[in-house]
Amino acid sequence: KRVRTTGWFANQLYRNAMITKELVIRFKRSDDDRREIIHRTMFNMKEVTKDHIQKLMSLFREIDKLLKKHKKTHSDKLT
Repeated sequence: KRVRTTGWFANQLYRNAMITKELVIRFKRSDDDRREIIHRTMFNMKEVTKDHIQKLMSLFREIDKLLKKHKKTHSDKLT
């Protein structure tokens, strides 16, 4: 099976008109920030700010809401 990444999931939601392009861009920026922090500093937590964490948590909450909504409306497709 194919691994579903956040970017892939966001693109699928956008293609199915479930989220806006703005939200896809926010996902991409957050993912880019995460990668930059990991690659540039590895385990240097001084680079991670409260703002980074709040943005990431906000995006996770939005994804969680979308998943819960999808589960309610498409419970027949769950395996």
